Amino acid sequence: MTGVVAVLLASAPIFSATNAQSASVPGNDGRISFDIGAQPLSDALLLFSRKTGVQLFFNADGLRGKRSAGARGSFTRNEALAQLFSGSGLRYRLSGNTVTLGDASSSANTGVVGADGSILLETITIGGQNSSGYAASNTTTGSKTDTPLIEVPQSISVVTKEQIRDQGAQNVVEALRYTAGVTTGIFGEDPRFDQLTMRGFNSHFYGDYKNGLRQPTSVFSIFKTETYGLERIDVLKGPSSVLYGQGTPGGIIDRVTKKPTEEVIREIQGQVGSNNRFQGAFDFSGPIDSNKEFLYRLTGVVRDADSYQHSDMPDDGRYIAPSVTWQPDEETKLTILGDYLEDEVGWNFDYTRPDGTPTHTFAGEPSFDRYKQKQYSVGYELEHRFNDVWQVKQKLRWASLDLDAKYVYQFRLHDDGHTIDRVWDIRNDKLDSFNVDNQAIAEFDVGATGHKMLFGLDYQYMDANSRVISGYGPPLDVDDPIYGQPVDTSVFIESENTSQKVNQTGIYIQDQIKYQDRWLLTLGGRYDWADTQTHNQLALTRTDTNDSAFTGRIGLTYLSEIGLAPYVSYSTSFQPQPGTTSSARGSKPFEATEGEQYEVGVKYEPTANSLVTLSVFDLTQSNVLTDDPDSPVGGVNIQTGEVRVRGVELEGTADLTDSLRLRASYTYLDMEVTKSNNDDVGKRPISVPEHQASLWGDYTIKNGAFDGLGFGAGVRLTGSTFADNQNTVKNDSSAFVDASIHFERDGTRLAINASNLFDKQVATCSFGSCYWQQGRTIIGTLTRRW
Repeated sequence: MTGVVAVLLASAPIFSATNAQSASVPGNDGRISFDIGAQPLSDALLLFSRKTGVQLFFNADGLRGKRSAGARGSFTRNEALAQLFSGSGLRYRLSGNTVTLGDASSSANTGVVGADGSILLETITIGGQNSSGYAASNTTTGSKTDTPLIEVPQSISVVTKEQIRDQGAQNVVEALRYTAGVTTGIFGEDPRFDQLTMRGFNSHFYGDYKNGLRQPTSVFSIFKTETYGLERIDVLKGPSSVLYGQGTPGGIIDRVTKKPTEEVIREIQGQVGSNNRFQGAFDFSGPIDSNKEFLYRLTGVVRDADSYQHSDMPDDGRYIAPSVTWQPDEETKLTILGDYLEDEVGWNFDYTRPDGTPTHTFAGEPSFDRYKQKQYSVGYELEHRFNDVWQVKQKLRWASLDLDAKYVYQFRLHDDGHTIDRVWDIRNDKLDSFNVDNQAIAEFDVGATGHKMLFGLDYQYMDANSRVISGYGPPLDVDDPIYGQPVDTSVFIESENTSQKVNQTGIYIQDQIKYQDRWLLTLGGRYDWADTQTHNQLALTRTDTNDSAFTGRIGLTYLSEIGLAPYVSYSTSFQPQPGTTSSARGSKPFEATEGEQYEVGVKYEPTANSLVTLSVFDLTQSNVLTDDPDSPVGGVNIQTGEVRVRGVELEGTADLTDSLRLRASYTYLDMEVTKSNNDDVGKRPISVPEHQASLWGDYTIKNGAFDGLGFGAGVRLTGSTFADNQNTVKNDSSAFVDASIHFERDGTRLAINASNLFDKQVATCSFGSCYWQQGRTIIGTLTRRW
């Protein structure tokens, strides 16, 4: 930074910058060629002023600690400003040849062209969390502070609402199919919940987050997500306990929902498609009053469809999400969020022959099988800035889930080789949860270093209950199945009746230390107390587990002038493990499993609308359960197991032009069991592919007779996986092609999306059962905005 700017930052004056003599002359279309790389925002604005001759007025203190992703390419002045300010959270106004920052009350902000040809814009607020296109610039998930993605010393992916829309993703699994490090379809196309692994570790139990707060799970009690209600999905890869407490070492998936906007949004949508799918949706948002002190948003979905597995089973859903924001001044914002979701879906239980051969014969009873779930939540997000140094934030949510499920499944094969006995279960689960996260953030300078310090205290509570009754169902001839047979539920046994309460309290601190706007050292530490009480009502037993753990993260990033940011980091995690050792070993509660990761990578931001990340990591989970060699009976465990994964991830997102958007990824995972008593040392865990790759592109014609017509296409490749712990049964590699065609004009958009375009039939097997990936589905979507 120049000495002049340094003095200005120290004394905090109203700063004016211009250099009209060297300004470039815009072309006939008003565009100028910019080559401003990622750098401190104050420096980027100086370069903008020199390039355009536009005069800038701003308080230098307001830019302290702010960084710009830059602007490279041909832009109008306003487009270039939007690029430079993207993710800063600052407001600006362009009037004639002057840009003013922080003037939110000017009556001149009319959004019309003045008599002198100047552009009088409404005050613009550009938030990094709501980036358009595919390439997001900022995230709060990676640090719990608003931080550019390039500055997070850990691999993180963002799936924006535009990508979700373009690919026609109907759930979170489909939305993440093109994301590096994420494996989907491990149990086929299961409509019950989002089944995912990250870096080889299960994430749908301990890595499920919404708006930065964990959605706890228990057995089959797993919260679902309506993708139409999402603004984006953030995927933070690797151990993340320093910010979020207990969790899988693979990382977390944060589902960021739509929130009220100052921009008026009026949208209705209709869908028709495969499996008799009919869906209607709406999204309305905007200010309630003329001063924009109160904002609202209301999003809803109604769906009536058949299950892809069997037409006699439903895939129905109802969703409504109201929210209100109150912002009495620029320093305070309170957003109250609520949502309700109910759905009714089927299962994916096809018969698997004893030799492991999958069939397309449904082993359940379509007239009986149902999976009905109702969930609702209410909470708020509060933030207040006291001054240029201190701000506080609080997130709070209460949520509840009710599950009513019944299903029939295969039990054993008769000697005739084609008749199977079946059993039925009726399951009732209930889960209540409460989360609150309190944060204080301080931004200040000490000598040549800038600090962004985060202090936090969070608390999580879960109360889950599960009861299952079981009985014998009617037999089924798998060669000539006859469905609709009565299922007698009058004779049953109670096979499960458990309740579990979990309390977790954590305190954490993080400091993002920047030196000369080039070096960024991220330090974080956390201490957690997690208590779990498990009651088995059938065995009349109670198990108490009390875990405490210290976790941390340290990362060093270098921010070069050309948008290249190499980094290195070390992070840890912990995950409570239910159960106890054998009575011979004192019936001691199991300790938490621990995760430890070393990661080296480089992030490259060649333009403000693109990001490429290459990461190499070594991740280990210890305290894994394995057989107790001293036990005379099977099924007794001790914690001497260990799993290690070494991998490489390469991912790129780019909005190359207004017309062309791309996303590409490659993942290599070398995962093996390194310690075990189960005869699987040196083996790869089931369902973990060694190689994955994907590529998606979308192109829209912007002029001429076909203005508004666009096409999208993608291919996703998954390498072979093993179906058993001893690696004797293998699933073949697979490749799927997706495609879309869309047309948009005057606020109306028509799109047709095809998933698994060539209807490739692929079954994924594990532990003797096989599950089919979803076949070809075609969905047409008509959207109207006004």
